Amino acid sequence: VHQRCQLVNETSEVKVKELIECYQEGIQLMKKGARYKFFIPWELAWGKNGTGSKIPPYSMLVFDVRLIDFW
Repeated sequence: VHQRCQLVNETSEVKVKELIECYQEGIQLMKKGARYKFFIPWELAWGKNGTGSKIPPYSMLVFDVRLIDFW
């Protein structure tokens, strides 16, 4: 199974401390207005356990992120 899930043209507010650690580290490299694509190997994402029904075990994650603003 190959699965791709994404929100298209949606904006969301997130608290950095609630993100997985590798995402937290990546987002700190960004400047306002920057767009990055993070490729997160399963070992740095949710690992061999996954998150239950949403993210299966051993899943690589890809985040396409545009940092609109921060405070």
